[in-house]
Amino acid sequence: MGIKSGLRVLCLLFLYLNTISIKGQCDLQLLDVDFTQGTYTIAFNNTENCGGTGGPDGISEIQIGFQAIDPENDCSAMNQGWTFPSGITIPDGSNHPGWMFTATSAEMPISNWTNLYTDEIDPPYYTGEVITFPMYNQYQQDCSEGAQWSTYLTCQLQDALQYWIDEGLSIQVVIWQISYGPTMYAADGGWAEMGANGDGTSYGSGLYEDDNFEDNWLVFGPCGEPFPEVIIDTIYVELPCDTVTILETDTLYITQYDTIIQIDTLPIAINWYFYDTTYIYVELPPDTVIETVVEVQTIIDTLYVELPPDTIIETEFIFETDTIFETEILFITDTLYITLTDTIVEYQFIEVDCATGLPCNELGFDQCDPLTIFIPNTFTPNNDGYNDVWEVVLDPGCWEEVDVKVYNRWGDLMWESFDPYYVQWDGSYNNGAYYVPDGVYYWTFTGRKINTTVIEDLQGHVTIFR
Repeated sequence: MGIKSGLRVLCLLFLYLNTISIKGQCDLQLLDVDFTQGTYTIAFNNTENCGGTGGPDGISEIQIGFQAIDPENDCSAMNQGWTFPSGITIPDGSNHPGWMFTATSAEMPISNWTNLYTDEIDPPYYTGEVITFPMYNQYQQDCSEGAQWSTYLTCQLQDALQYWIDEGLSIQVVIWQISYGPTMYAADGGWAEMGANGDGTSYGSGLYEDDNFEDNWLVFGPCGEPFPEVIIDTIYVELPCDTVTILETDTLYITQYDTIIQIDTLPIAINWYFYDTTYIYVELPPDTVIETVVEVQTIIDTLYVELPPDTIIETEFIFETDTIFETEILFITDTLYITLTDTIVEYQFIEVDCATGLPCNELGFDQCDPLTIFIPNTFTPNNDGYNDVWEVVLDPGCWEEVDVKVYNRWGDLMWESFDPYYVQWDGSYNNGAYYVPDGVYYWTFTGRKINTTVIEDLQGHVTIFR
């Protein structure tokens, strides 16, 4: 081999080693997980060459995974299905049995949850940032009993983790995914012991972007760091003896009426009568019985007068009545009723169609304002009954000319739907017998709002896990 050939080999070797060193610069660190406050903190020590759509120097997506660890079995991972008291389940036959995940912090404008918070946690992420993310109910859904999302993991994650803690188990928390890349498998020194390639084999597939992955997980409980404790401190204050606390509240009720009744008032003399009643109490010895005898004497005298026959007695009765009733009734009323009435003016705004002059509610506009649409960013079409289809959730009666398309990374059309009443993809190629492999696929959504010329043009990506 000549000198020039040797130099050429050294240059190529240098370029190869330099490429390897640059590719290994991606470095993240899981600093803390607070189960009480519901947060996790990640330090982005170096984000260069972390893959994904974040570019050569940014990270476009993060996902966190949780797994139960058995302290009574050498702190080994519990790769099994779970049924929690709240009713949510983790199927034993899922792609990664025993694991639960947070929602991904993606860049998609519709289904991304990070845009509900401060700009700090909205991707992409760059070198030097230390960010604390929310861990529970990241979509800020209504999680009350009976609500639409109350039975989903986004509302049930906190209760599921608390169940593991109450059972005395440890919990392993890991940075499961970086920029939509593969996770770290146990065969390569990582944490995922089952489910690679969706066929149950234990060997890894793909490349986890962070070479220094040892600081990308934490273990809490008997097998690791202690769980945070909630301490309730009771303060006792000693008061002086016979301390009386008097609360006085002056309540003033004012009733004002806007009605005035005026009645003539006449002065009248008032006669006051005072009765002096004297009670005499005589103390008697015990067991004294007072007997009162009242004598009533009745004298009846009967006078019989004998009259001669055919005697007529004429009796003249003269009634002299001189009764004078003098009544003077005076009402003294000096009552002022004042009623103050707040005047409430209601303004009703009616939108009128410029072409027809009819109110917009007669055209059906009020039922579709505001328009809402939800497009998920992942699903698992493995026929386990959970998340087997990717569905665009919208109100079909509010859309026209809907067109949803899904492409693979090379731009080939995998699936398309024009029906707003049925926008569900089961992961098959053009609804056929062939199913596309796991990975990231890109979607587009176009549709016109009903009775308008407004066209919505959306796009994003969806990840398939099996």
